[in-house]
Amino acid sequence: MSISSKLTLLVGFVLLAAFLTTGSLSYLLWRTENTTQKIHQQHELNNQIYSMLDNQNSQIQTTIKELFHEHEIDSIEQLVEQNNRLIQKTNTLPPTVFEISSSLANSLDQFIRADQQLVSTFLRGDRKQALHLYNEKFTPASQDFAMESDRFRNTLLIREKADIQKFERKQRYVETLIYLFLAAGLGFILSFGFKLRSSIIQTTNQLEIAKIEAEAANRAKSSFLAMMSHEIRSPLNGVIGFTSLLEDTPLNSEQKEFTKTILSSGENLLELINNILDYSKIEAGKLTLNTGAASLLPLVEETIKMTSLKAKEKNLLLTYQISPEANQIWMIDSFRLRQILVNLLNNAVKFTPAGKVELRISLSAPDEIHFEVEDTGIGISPENQKKLFQPFVQADSSVTRTFGGTGLGLSISKRLVESMGGTISFDSIPNQKTIFSFTVKSKLVEKPILFS
Repeated sequence: MSISSKLTLLVGFVLLAAFLTTGSLSYLLWRTENTTQKIHQQHELNNQIYSMLDNQNSQIQTTIKELFHEHEIDSIEQLVEQNNRLIQKTNTLPPTVFEISSSLANSLDQFIRADQQLVSTFLRGDRKQALHLYNEKFTPASQDFAMESDRFRNTLLIREKADIQKFERKQRYVETLIYLFLAAGLGFILSFGFKLRSSIIQTTNQLEIAKIEAEAANRAKSSFLAMMSHEIRSPLNGVIGFTSLLEDTPLNSEQKEFTKTILSSGENLLELINNILDYSKIEAGKLTLNTGAASLLPLVEETIKMTSLKAKEKNLLLTYQISPEANQIWMIDSFRLRQILVNLLNNAVKFTPAGKVELRISLSAPDEIHFEVEDTGIGISPENQKKLFQPFVQADSSVTRTFGGTGLGLSISKRLVESMGGTISFDSIPNQKTIFSFTVKSKLVEKPILFS
């Protein structure tokens, strides 16, 4: 299993564990709140029942006592009203009250009957019979009702306590399950994390070893290319030199054509080998800059002369502009700067079928020289612009067939510009123009020199 797959699995498990844990905790909190609310509501209902039964029992007994001892006729009406109120409130009691305690229901019924019988006796005016009913029926029924009310209250309190204990047991059970689940998940995550860490370390070490081996192989390749390019360039220079001498001897037209072809092919091959040699040096880290005092104007004029023959063959206008601030003596590697300019100017001439090529030089900072090469050539399409500056790659494969080239020039120029402390960029409009610009860091060595 790859590292990315392991990471995906670990993240998925962590998310699942977090989801399940959150859901369990949410459910537990909901159950806790819901059960607590139900217990609170039941407790409030019980308190209301206690209060109602006690108040009515107390009020009826007080009224009847006042009736007997103070002989207030108006108390009869008050007793009737209280009696009716007790009956109405009794009818509103929850059915569960009587389901829980049938003895409470019986005592309440006996109390109401005794109360009603006592009231009706008073209404008839038979006080002696009322006193007898009070002592024989009403008082025992009232006492029995009070006792059953207390017993009912104790029963409800015990039941409340049992419900709370049952809820607490369930809560502890759920909490234990959550803790066990979290512990198991944490153990799995830690175990999987340690294995993943070991796998990442092992993979990193393997990649580091592979990187070192690849860098060593690349350095060996670059050294081999540099050595072979040097070995090939020496005899090739001899071939080109003797071909040039042969061209100056008396030859017929066919021989001159053959000699010209040999010389052109040899120069192209030498340019290719020089590019490969330079790129190999850059890759191997063996490229060094030979900085010295140099005046820009002679260097630019020499570079223009090197490119003017190809421009003249295509009837292109090749010009240059150098600002007075830049036309001075600088500490710079003139050979590498000339190489960059030759690459850019040759590319501009190569890809410009008609029009002009212009080189402009100015200062972008006191210690920074700015170069621009603009042409009116075929331009570079947006989809091909990202391919530039890559070694052995040209923007369009058809360009290689039409114009030739290895695709190393821009890559080498970019590395040379960067080694000189600058940057390189371009701006192109297809079928209109292309502008390559770059900067190099340098130091001014003396006052401006005036050239006639």
